[in-house]
Amino acid sequence: MGPYLSRLARLGIPAPSSATPWRESRLSTFLRRGPHTSALHQFKSFLFEDLLDMVSKGYWAILPYNAVRHLPHLKLSPAGVVPQRTHRPRPIMDYSFTGVNEASLQLAPRHAMQLGYALPRLLQRIAYANHRHGPPLLMKLNLSDSYYRVRLSP
Repeated sequence: MGPYLSRLARLGIPAPSSATPWRESRLSTFLRRGPHTSALHQFKSFLFEDLLDMVSKGYWAILPYNAVRHLPHLKLSPAGVVPQRTHRPRPIMDYSFTGVNEASLQLAPRHAMQLGYALPRLLQRIAYANHRHGPPLLMKLNLSDSYYRVRLSP
């Protein structure tokens, strides 16, 4: 897994799609629809600041639509913001709304994403830990927005 992650850090992550190029009319429809109301009203300034932070760190680029509208595989997805009870809000790009998720080719190793059943897996690891190394220690990391901080390969 280490060499794979190292390659992604150096080269960025590809984002191939099985979808046919969108027609101008479909792009225009989603462009007119715009972002989710959470991004447009309630969290507008938060999202603006957060996106500028991602641009300044090289994770994102903000381009005028006229500069990219001719790209054959351009897809648009609405921005949104999900409020969090104990943390700062979480920005999202709704790739499921426009069908981008379904058309994205899965390139990551199958074992890279293990969502669900986390507690049983954790308890099993604790139960079968080698106690010659001492008692098991736990650490919780909050990887907020980590997906949006992976560079894409242009």
